[in-house]
Amino acid sequence: MKTLNVLLVAALLAVNTAFATGTEPTSDNKEKTVTEQVAVLLNKPEFEVTKELVAQVTLMVNNKHEVVVLSVDTDEEYVAEFIKSRLNYEKLSTRTIGEQFTLPVRIVPGA
Repeated sequence: MKTLNVLLVAALLAVNTAFATGTEPTSDNKEKTVTEQVAVLLNKPEFEVTKELVAQVTLMVNNKHEVVVLSVDTDEEYVAEFIKSRLNYEKLSTRTIGEQFTLPVRIVPGA
């Protein structure tokens, strides 16, 4: 009877260990969102920012994981050119392909 109890406990521990090791790690290896990746690409513009600049950017990711800027809605033409030059055909690590994104972009002084 003791042998049966020991075997049962060992089996339960083995099953429990198998389930515990099958969990995925927390956010350490989490994929960055499209918004986070775009923010990195637009970091540190090469022009001086004296006032807050805003734009609505519509883009999509093609099957090569490259950004294709569809439109940039802003009052400042140089901001639109900056966004297009920084984003067009840059590769992103995302599984979302062919989906259209509309992102608000804010460029602030001192950023």
